[in-house]
Amino acid sequence: FKDYHVSAKMGGGSYSISLMKSFSHNLFGGFEAMWHPQFRDFIYNYGFKYNVGDHTFLGQYIPIAKKDAFTLGYVNRVSKQLHLFGEFKGGFEGQSDTALGFKLRFNSGMVTGTMNSQMKMSSSIQMMMDSMIMTMFNTSMDFQRPEKPVTFGISLSIGGGM
Repeated sequence: FKDYHVSAKMGGGSYSISLMKSFSHNLFGGFEAMWHPQFRDFIYNYGFKYNVGDHTFLGQYIPIAKKDAFTLGYVNRVSKQLHLFGEFKGGFEGQSDTALGFKLRFNSGMVTGTMNSQMKMSSSIQMMMDSMIMTMFNTSMDFQRPEKPVTFGISLSIGGGM
């Protein structure tokens, strides 16, 4: 549809249908109705996206999620290649988490880095070998627990691009 996006999915024991709508040139919002057989009820999730210039504000509310029932985010497109972002998550039991990061794009790849309020850092390097093969190298480190080892991972994807 011109102003709507409708999707349906099933998995993990639940079924859902979602609807996103553009309310203006800058504001998008919608909801998801999720049927959970174990609860025998629908759970409704909500989200929005607001664009103004090089700034994007995002939000979502997922009442079933205990630790991150609501999320607020901000993205600043400093340039075509560099995006800076921040995210705040909170729950009804007093939990919260904040993450700050960047995404730097190149012609054949991308570097992403984040640091959260629990002092966990992660980074990702994605490189396109050709139009069908992508490699990704991931690392993470917990600065609050220096005795924990740094984790590394590598993946190879065959298919569409970044």
